[in-house]
Amino acid sequence: MTISNQHNKGVTLIELAMVMLVMAIMTSAVAVGRDVIRSAEIRSVITDFNSFEIAINTFEVQYNSLPGDMEFATKYWSDTINGDGNNRLDAPITEGLRAWQQLTLSTILDGYYTGQLDTSIDISMEFVSLSDLFIGQAYASPSEKYTICHLNNGNGSVTITVASPAVYNAHLDHGDSIGECDDEDDGHGGDDDHEGGDDDHQGDDDHEGDDDHEGDDDHEGDDDHEGGDDCDSDDDHEGDDDYDCNDNIVHEGKYTVGKNVPAARMKNAGFRIDWVGDIYNKTGNHITLATEMNPLLSGASLTAHEAWIIDEKIDDGFANTGDIVATNGDTSSGCVITSSESVHDYNHAFALKTCQLHFFLE
Repeated sequence: MTISNQHNKGVTLIELAMVMLVMAIMTSAVAVGRDVIRSAEIRSVITDFNSFEIAINTFEVQYNSLPGDMEFATKYWSDTINGDGNNRLDAPITEGLRAWQQLTLSTILDGYYTGQLDTSIDISMEFVSLSDLFIGQAYASPSEKYTICHLNNGNGSVTITVASPAVYNAHLDHGDSIGECDDEDDGHGGDDDHEGGDDDHQGDDDHEGDDDHEGDDDHEGDDDHEGGDDCDSDDDHEGDDDYDCNDNIVHEGKYTVGKNVPAARMKNAGFRIDWVGDIYNKTGNHITLATEMNPLLSGASLTAHEAWIIDEKIDDGFANTGDIVATNGDTSSGCVITSSESVHDYNHAFALKTCQLHFFLE
């Protein structure tokens, strides 16, 4: 009788160890690759800052004027607007955007920027990458919903519901907030009294007896409430931006990276240029790296450590001194810590993107 000596074949410890080693190597390679890409993006900011400074200096030599502030710009280009010639880009929504436009019209910079706020309505969700969508769909529950308050291109806010975590995160990246809107207005600036055909004002031109306006002398005889004769705030401001009665700039559009401002090499980030009256007691024209946050370009684009790398490379490495300074992005905090009364350090321990970086021009 022949006895068959059969053994069950299975995964040995050596084979399992080999598989785990391969997975560890692949994970490390992905992490290293991500770090290499991010390092390249950070180095590109240094290159861009230097290139923009050279371009602006070249423009000033050729035209004896600051781009965007040029009083006689229409003498050279018909599709731009003249500035006020005070050597300050102190009307950022107009002069700041026209600075990028005129740098491209002069061919000192490549490409073309519109010189005005973008009033188009973006319905494409193009800022969500394919990889983000794949990851979001892979882990999303079909029944899971996310409620957010969506900023409607600077024209009010509206509560919406999305199903993909990636789309949800992308909305938050662009300045939307979690949960329902507190003052949802569909573009009417939160004025609920005007919904439904101005029921509170029917037949009441002077607002007498209207409890919502009782005792409010600023609105007497002012039927449309759009500033009227009682609000002359624009007369107190230099430049040609529009201001409301609370001295806030009225934004009829938005910054769009690649369309009216140059794009950085990191997601949703770009460069705006304007004049500032006080950042750590510094004043002057400066270029800011930030991310899109409708309607402005004012979101955090860097971690504190990444901002320090750039600052230390081309300036003094401190957040509040020199030509490179850092501030928190809108809705962000934790970029800078105060070491002393005169020195502010970067908050290296904080890993989230919290910083805008400002490059002051000479």
